[in-house]
Amino acid sequence: MPRSETDSWIPQQTLDNIWNEGQARQRSKQYACEYGEGTVAVLRQAKHYGGAGRTIVADTAFALVKILVQVEQRLGLYFMGIVKTATVAYPKNYFSKWCDLMPSRGSFTVLSSTSDLGNETRCVGLRSNLNQ
Repeated sequence: MPRSETDSWIPQQTLDNIWNEGQARQRSKQYACEYGEGTVAVLRQAKHYGGAGRTIVADTAFALVKILVQVEQRLGLYFMGIVKTATVAYPKNYFSKWCDLMPSRGSFTVLSSTSDLGNETRCVGLRSNLNQ
């Protein structure tokens, strides 16, 4: 099936092959000495899109600030994902304090910074209060 302009997903079968190939084989591949498995998987699978200005949309398993930084620096791509547990370099304390203020449902706050390459990175906190 030919890829369209908007087709930039990584098939689950490809990711399964990465995880099932074996540690020795994985460690011999590009980026393996520098990063963890998640970062390596995203970088290797997205490298043919390098410089295309596309956005990688990741689920929570791959939504790490570390991946965002490497995808931008190494491949010139954008990255979006929902951070739930991988909070290294994520402003968790700020968002925890903001949530303690009990903003109303639907309220949000946005933090932004500019990368070394001049791209703006945004971190959005949304208060859902679904249980209230």
